[in-house]
Amino acid sequence: MIVKYLTLLLGAALLCEGRVPQLDQRIIGGFPVPIKRVPWQVYLEARKSNCSGDGKYCGGLIYKEDIILTAAHCIENVAAKDISVYFGSEKRGFGELVNVSKAISHEDYKGELYSFANDIAVLILSSPIPLGDNASTIKLADETPEVGEKVLATGWGRTVENDANSAPTTLLGTFVRVQNQDFCRGVYGLSFYFITDSMICANEFGKGACQGDSGGPLVNSKSELIGLASFNLGCDKPDTPDIYTNVVVFKDWILGAANIIV
Repeated sequence: MIVKYLTLLLGAALLCEGRVPQLDQRIIGGFPVPIKRVPWQVYLEARKSNCSGDGKYCGGLIYKEDIILTAAHCIENVAAKDISVYFGSEKRGFGELVNVSKAISHEDYKGELYSFANDIAVLILSSPIPLGDNASTIKLADETPEVGEKVLATGWGRTVENDANSAPTTLLGTFVRVQNQDFCRGVYGLSFYFITDSMICANEFGKGACQGDSGGPLVNSKSELIGLASFNLGCDKPDTPDIYTNVVVFKDWILGAANIIV
């Protein structure tokens, strides 16, 4: 992706944010995915109480029955009470609704200025999700995937860059491959973005993430979570990988933020 890619929200939301927010990715070159195949997937809406425009639309995943993981930029400047989580359906916004009682972004997340480093957040739900065939937890991977490994990205993001009408109503998925970090640093360095060891680079020609997919899962062949969609420099740029937060690096932080006893 060649030009700095920032999330495009509708006009009223932009004014409400007071700035152009960062990317909310979408799935390009994808295929329909039934929720039973990826029952950890959730759809997330984050709206400001005093904002009359549309809010941020992202993905997320069920880590525990009362804990959701997503990208920190998806909930930036939004109160927990204004975040809604939909689960249990491949139809966008048609799953069961659960509210958020507490939202915890990584303390070192500082947004675009710092290249979206530490782009991860934990959401504590107001009530537990009833687990079953259409809603279940996902395990965090123990190891960062190898370069060339084929991984699955899923989401409800746009299928055409900057076209709000291209957002699918049905969950889409696409397989991408993990890319070399040095190559990724070279590409993003041209746009003054810093790629850290806590990020994963992945892409495939004609496939990838876009507006609306941020916070969504990147999953390995063992159905383990390895990443969260974070940012890119534009949708479907063949030589520019998408960037994902590496959850393997943040496993201890996730446990601490969610007060989980192992």
